[in-house]
Amino acid sequence: MVWLLFLCLLPIAYIVARFLWELLRVGDLSSKAVLITGCDSGFGRELALRCIAKGFTVFAGCLTEKVPLVLLVHFRVKDL
Repeated sequence: MVWLLFLCLLPIAYIVARFLWELLRVGDLSSKAVLITGCDSGFGRELALRCIAKGFTVFAGCLTEKVPLVLLVHFRVKDL
């Protein structure tokens, strides 16, 4: 009986939590900065690209020196 109640309430709790999460908004992204490590490839690189596209200032930690240049060329950023 308890499991049935739990299984019924779990989706409702998820929907409410998702709705409340969507209400959170971050203002002026141009004044925000993020530090992302592992930007050479994979998840870190993709996250850095998305944050740059959204207007964040991104400090990208990379293992090689070539990767930051790829990020700069991709978005035509002037500053290194």
